Amino acid sequence: MVGDTLADRLLPAFARANPGGEPQPGPLASSTVVAWDMAEAALVLPALSLLPRPGDAPRSTYLHDHDHGQGDGQAQGGIQAWFQPLEAAVSLYDHTEATGYYCVRHAAALPAWESAAPLRALLRWALADHDLHLVHSAAVGDARGALLLAARGGSGKSTSTALCAAAGLQTAGDDYVVLSPGGPDGSGPQVHSLYRTLKVGAELLDRRFAGLETRDAGHDKRSVWLDDVALGAQVPTMGVAAIVVPSVAEAARESSFRTVSAAVAIRGLGPSTLLQLPGRAERALAAMSAVAEQVPAYEGELGRDLDRVAPDLVELLDRATSQKHDREL
Repeated sequence: MVGDTLADRLLPAFARANPGGEPQPGPLASSTVVAWDMAEAALVLPALSLLPRPGDAPRSTYLHDHDHGQGDGQAQGGIQAWFQPLEAAVSLYDHTEATGYYCVRHAAALPAWESAAPLRALLRWALADHDLHLVHSAAVGDARGALLLAARGGSGKSTSTALCAAAGLQTAGDDYVVLSPGGPDGSGPQVHSLYRTLKVGAELLDRRFAGLETRDAGHDKRSVWLDDVALGAQVPTMGVAAIVVPSVAEAARESSFRTVSAAVAIRGLGPSTLLQLPGRAERALAAMSAVAEQVPAYEGELGRDLDRVAPDLVELLDRATSQKHDREL
């Protein structure tokens, strides 16, 4: 990585795989990302002058070389690139070489959301080569498995993650996690940690987490580190027990959930994932569909009583675990 400022903006958000901070072996161990800040490197990327400006259309430009690859840029080859004018950034991934490149005009000017969940496009493309998929979701639970909280922003995912972590439950992350649909050995779907960022509103911070160091996360939210909220709450991997499509109740104090079809679960999980990141979506959608066919799915409202959110989700996990067991018999 070229640029101390860029390193400070990108690296802190990544989850720590273990107390020593050493990377955990896995698919990304075979991938390389090269990142540089043109302001500190005193090196201008000529093609950046071709990018649309923030006020221009389109908002961003996505390119995909299909000449050497298949489908969604699989490991057979191909190059994917994302040009972001607002961020003044270029992301490019070469699937043949398993190498990504991230270039910014000025790291100090990167929007806050780029620090909260950095290198999203590159990670999505690299992970997809190993049938792992970056999804817009939170995951909370315990040793039995995780509830995959999947819905658009403002649905209560981050609040639930914060409250569950503080209550002693486990989490694989808030906002973005990595989904594995299951392997040929019969192992079920799993969710993996990627970022340790927890993005919450000012009201929840004031009521429950006052005193924690916060950072701007963009979109009127602040971010804290999950390990500051509850040390040890974030774990590298959890089995997926159920998919939950939540919303925030208008008046009810307690949460309520009902069983829904796999199609409803996919509608909750898919759009907010596929619309936020560039690239063809066939493989990601297929993986989400495979998970939805393997585990129970629920839709419901999170109650207004913050003290009840974590216990209500534990009750739902009890229900999901029992229902999943019945389905496997």
